[in-house]
Order: sequence, then C-alpha cells, then structure tokens
Amino acid sequence: MTIDTTIQPPEPAAKSNAEVSSFDVARQKANGTLRKVADQVVGSVFYGTLLRQLRASALQGAYGHGGHGERVFQAQLDQTLAEQAGQARTFDLSAALVRDLVKQQTHMELAAEHATHARSEQA
Repeated sequence: MTIDTTIQPPEPAAKSNAEVSSFDVARQKANGTLRKVADQVVGSVFYGTLLRQLRASALQGAYGHGGHGERVFQAQLDQTLAEQAGQARTFDLSAALVRDLVKQQTHMELAAEHATHARSEQA
C-alpha cells in the first residue's frame, strides 16, 4: 500500500466572466507597475553603479569629457543615463526580475490558498 504525499493545490472556485476579467485587468495593471519599478531598480542599482565606477576610473584624457560643466552636473547626468538604460529592452534585466517576482508571487498565492483550504477542511 502506497500513500500519496504530494501536495495538490485546491481547485479554484468557478468564477464568473466579470470576476475573471476584472481580476486579469488588475493583475495586468499590477504587472505594469511592477515593470516600471523593476526598470528603476535595474537602472539605479546596476547601471548607476556601473556609471559611478566608470567615472571613478583614471581613464579620462583630453578629449571625451565635458570639463567643468560635466563635473558639476555629473550626478544628474548619471541618474538620467541610468534610468534610460534601465528602460532599454536590448539587455533586459528588468524582464528577468519581473518574471521571477511574478513566479514568486504565484507560488505564495498558491500556498496561501492551500493553507486556507486545509484550515477549512480541519474545521
């Protein structure tokens, strides 16, 4: 005799079309907001750090830099460049971050549903 010890998520309750569509719209809006935040995080953490390291290097010659004006506004320039790089889709770190966060959120929602279902069965 074998006992099945795998945990199956509870069957979701049937939802009306109005509930499903409003849920999908809310999830898409949340994912859009998550994407914007991920773009900002990637821009400031990854690209911002990269720009600071490049600025700290001793590779500045007579050409290729803006002199005193660039030094005065360097932090603002770096912030703008980092934000734009974070929104770029050629090397999309933001998409990977969003994909992992959505996957983690889905696992947490399934675990919460399973816990709720298990508590209701015990009662």
